[in-house]
Amino acid sequence: MNAIRDSDWLQHRAVEEGFSLGGTQGKFALTLRGDRWLEPSGRQPSTHIFKPGIQPLPGSDVTEHITLQVARLLGIDAAASVMAEFDGEHVLIVERFDRFDDDGTVGRLHQEDLAQATGTSQVQKYESDGGPGYRDTFTVFDRNLSAADASSLPFTQREQVLAHDPAVFDNVELAFAVDGANTLGTFNSDSIRRLEADAGLDEGHLREFALQIAAGIQPALAVVTESLPDRLKELPAVALYPHATYTQTRRVSDTLT
Repeated sequence: MNAIRDSDWLQHRAVEEGFSLGGTQGKFALTLRGDRWLEPSGRQPSTHIFKPGIQPLPGSDVTEHITLQVARLLGIDAAASVMAEFDGEHVLIVERFDRFDDDGTVGRLHQEDLAQATGTSQVQKYESDGGPGYRDTFTVFDRNLSAADASSLPFTQREQVLAHDPAVFDNVELAFAVDGANTLGTFNSDSIRRLEADAGLDEGHLREFALQIAAGIQPALAVVTESLPDRLKELPAVALYPHATYTQTRRVSDTLT
């Protein structure tokens, strides 16, 4: 497990196996059958992604797990995850959302990130590099989703714009950084109202959504952190995580109120 961190595991896979795991963090994929982990090959899909964390940031896998679990507690349809340990090494295991089970047979669900859906090159995935802005995201949804489908999304991109930080188009994270500048300009109440208008949302919708999430973050963090093994709770990244999230939450809340 330790050897896979920041590794080039994907580079050693046959091209025809079709693995696609984005990002720079070392990770690998396995298939779960019953209680056994198997290495997929050929046309057999993987079912889970293993993320041991980033070497210079010990505990980053644990804080990612905490974030996913907090999101789920707050009603956001985030990926299911667990923390596991192999030979003394902890690792985040994320269940793939692009899979389906048909009577015991696992299949792949075709999915595209928004960079692909808009024909955006990887070198332009950042809005600051000339990539698309949030209005392009809305155009994709308006073109491909019915009104009923769009309204039934459990965590719509229109709300995700507010909840995320970096404007990375291939992660569907089309937000603006606090104090950053892009399509919406500086993060403030005026830019939020402009975003609501462009998204066809009632004035105050995103503010209410953000403040509702902000109010629930610390209680949810306490629940998730308490469920971790003591060894993981003692990691500096985990111990400091509530303080970091509180500070960021206050910044957003103070801007919106």
